[in-house]
Amino acid sequence: MSLEEVVSGDDSEGEIDEETKDIEHRKLVEDCEGVTKEGKEIMFMWSSFVRRQRCWRMLMIKLWKQNLINGEVMNDCSTILEEYLRQNSHSPN
Repeated sequence: MSLEEVVSGDDSEGEIDEETKDIEHRKLVEDCEGVTKEGKEIMFMWSSFVRRQRCWRMLMIKLWKQNLINGEVMNDCSTILEEYLRQNSHSPN
């Protein structure tokens, strides 16, 4: 912990670390029916990436500026992420 975190007085005991979140999410993905093994791996990797990359939209913009993706791909990714977040916003995690 940094000195600022120590003296800030914030209690981080209730926080769940990223590895624990990965384990929990992998269990959820594995329970998905009708999805191939490869599909489940992609779902897990994408959600892990999005969770860890708070500025993923900035990454999308950078990819767009470099002509690596187009506006349609950006929109599709945003729609998928918003739908995923909407579906999982009711979960206790």
